[in-house]
Amino acid sequence: MPWKCPVCNNQIVHAELDAKPHLGITYRCHICHLNLLLDAHIQSLAVAPPPDEEPEPARQRRTS
Repeated sequence: MPWKCPVCNNQIVHAELDAKPHLGITYRCHICHLNLLLDAHIQSLAVAPPPDEEPEPARQRRTS
């Protein structure tokens, strides 16, 4: 089953043709240039958050 970018629907090129995406591995769409991660809840690729974006709880602890 081909993996597809959730934004442009382009097939994501990967080395293992029969393999599924792995949790924690960042994939990249060669059309959109977006980083993609496996969303375990929907079992599909989703757009990864920007690398400089911190999780919400960490931001709240720092400001209070």
